Amino acid sequence: MPQGERPSHSADDLRDFAALVFVSCCWGTAFLFSKIAGRSFGSFTVVFSRMAVGALLILLYLALRHIAIPKSFREWLRFLPIGLFNCAIPYLFMTASVRHIDSSLAIVINAMSPLFTVAISTLYLRQRLSKWTFAGVITGFCGVVLLIAPSIGRGGSALWAQLMVVGMALSYAIATLLLPRTQAYPPPLTSFMQSFWAALICLPFSFIIERPWTMSPSLPSLLALAELIVFPTVLAAMIYIPVLLRVGPSRAIITYYLNPISGVLAGVLFLSERLSLRDWFCFAVIMTGVLLMNRAKKQATAVKAPEEEATQTGG
Repeated sequence: MPQGERPSHSADDLRDFAALVFVSCCWGTAFLFSKIAGRSFGSFTVVFSRMAVGALLILLYLALRHIAIPKSFREWLRFLPIGLFNCAIPYLFMTASVRHIDSSLAIVINAMSPLFTVAISTLYLRQRLSKWTFAGVITGFCGVVLLIAPSIGRGGSALWAQLMVVGMALSYAIATLLLPRTQAYPPPLTSFMQSFWAALICLPFSFIIERPWTMSPSLPSLLALAELIVFPTVLAAMIYIPVLLRVGPSRAIITYYLNPISGVLAGVLFLSERLSLRDWFCFAVIMTGVLLMNRAKKQATAVKAPEEEATQTGG
């Protein structure tokens, strides 16, 4: 083994892998706890509470770590689109959709997020699709169409709920194009700013339309809301970004595969949800699309690596 190269099964590797598994469990179970919280609270109230309390907790962390907050309002506005597309819209669609469909079905549809990410980034950056990426996008989208096709004929709330999950995946994809604008800022600061803006966006809708002070929440809904605040909003966001910077996107992509698995298992264990054989087949088709795209990324990395090495040793 070359000097300085880290063993593939070192303690650091195991720590990073465990962190990614933990993050996947946090994000995967968010659908389940959004469904439970939504039994007592309106969708805007769930997202506002989640973002507002989460922002306060992250703000406390920033103060303890002496991380400065931007003083320019123009810098604050830089985070507004990220708060909208990475938090407010997807979390609202998540909470509203699981009122009408199972949380496990919702997370299966949301597994198409990387498909939208590749498709939109390719169009935005005007890049050419490799054959494996093209095959992955087409395969994944076919899986989603097959999954929601029965609801198209029937219409109703179930169809709109599934389309909201598709919109959620699209919103996340748009957010990936915006996040590079914040690379100069510490990751916890980005988490705080996007949570702040998402809470501010949802505040008037929660107070004017849903009037949360008139609600009588159940204990399970309160506990589910607390879980949404602590785990997927604060801990997962604080853990994932540093791990992503250490291991790179090619290894962090494991969360794409583990998120739906943890979400489906949570729905089965806690709400006795069941996916039909047809749902499992469509899920397999979607994940096949993601795997094909991941293969394209690995091939591109393998081609790029010798070029980078030649550049580093040539001058």
